[in-house]
Amino acid sequence: MPIAKNHCIDVLRTSKNTRLVPLDGIDDPYALTHTGQPHVLDRLIEQELLDTCRHILNSLKEPDKRLIFLKYYEGLNSKEIALIEGMPASTVRQRIMIIKAYSKERIGGAYAY
Repeated sequence: MPIAKNHCIDVLRTSKNTRLVPLDGIDDPYALTHTGQPHVLDRLIEQELLDTCRHILNSLKEPDKRLIFLKYYEGLNSKEIALIEGMPASTVRQRIMIIKAYSKERIGGAYAY
């Protein structure tokens, strides 16, 4: 969370016509604002997580990208992916498990997943 907070402060400092509001007094960073919209810190954290995930996906090799696409975008199971990719279903499951572990390691402990 400190990264998102520092980023928010940097953005506010460099923007014109913006007042800097101290964030240290926020008790519940997940609370909704008075307008019922998600808190600005939630949006920053979500954007940072999306950027990190995009970076991780782009760093994968093409065969691994295909497996993730088929599994999570197309919603196929391991047997269906195995038929398409011409490999055993157990290999598909193992590769996806390795990719997920790699992704979690790259994301780090800053996020709850």
